[in-house]
Amino acid sequence: MAASEAAAAAGPAALAAGAPPVPEAARGAAAAASGPWGPLGSRLRGSRPRPSAARQQPAAPAPPARELIQPSVSELSRAVRTNILCTVRGCGKILPNSPALNMHLVKSHRLQ
Repeated sequence: MAASEAAAAAGPAALAAGAPPVPEAARGAAAAASGPWGPLGSRLRGSRPRPSAARQQPAAPAPPARELIQPSVSELSRAVRTNILCTVRGCGKILPNSPALNMHLVKSHRLQ
């Protein structure tokens, strides 16, 4: 069982090449300290270095606070239409809400 787990950890490329599976413990500390694409902290060739903190521009002032939107009680207590019958004659489709009816009319009946 341990051999099959090690083979699965080695990856399909190693198995296809016929390479024997290498256990995780046998890879050494150097492999554990490096990332999957090379040593940690190394840059990719051609990538730009990150700007240092001293060269960064000062942060822009914070935007003004947003207006708090509070719907009225009448807006919140408005009845919601559900189980709406399609308005096209002969269709008979029942839709759960108004946006669904609008989409049905556009997609199925090419209206609106």
